[in-house]
Amino acid sequence: MTIDQISLRPATAGDAEIIHRMISDLADYLQLEDHLESCPDDFRRHLSGNPPAVHGVIAECDGEAVGLSLFFPSFSSWRGARGVYIQDLYVAPDVRASGLGKRILTRVLRTAHDLWGAEYLRLAVGESNLEGQGFYEKLGMGWADSERIFVIDGADLISLRESQEETQGENGDG
Repeated sequence: MTIDQISLRPATAGDAEIIHRMISDLADYLQLEDHLESCPDDFRRHLSGNPPAVHGVIAECDGEAVGLSLFFPSFSSWRGARGVYIQDLYVAPDVRASGLGKRILTRVLRTAHDLWGAEYLRLAVGESNLEGQGFYEKLGMGWADSERIFVIDGADLISLRESQEETQGENGDG
């Protein structure tokens, strides 16, 4: 298969099973299978909202999905601009290094610009995903040296969400 035989199209809620399969393949590739908690219904639900919580691009060849990107709007108070955050970019092993990843990324950037005026792109790459890091560096992307990503979920998130808000002293106001 050549890159010319591959078509790109928007992902829909009806693609939930396909999307979950590719995300599962990505988790396997990154050896993070035990971190995958999503199921097809999650993609169905979040792609069908109005507006959808996530957008997607699917790459297909002869009716078979060979690539995917999931993305959503972002906003930077420092830039004063809208952007796009790419949550996932996956290309099947047999078409890696074909230019498909760049093609999908370009489609995401155009779609995000058309939908909400995105002026910048952000994404995170797994620390062990050296192939992915090399791909993004070749495109001219660089690490954000001035920041780190913090995450909270599960019981810790629930505890924080349900905690009583501090009314004084926390910000030096009383």
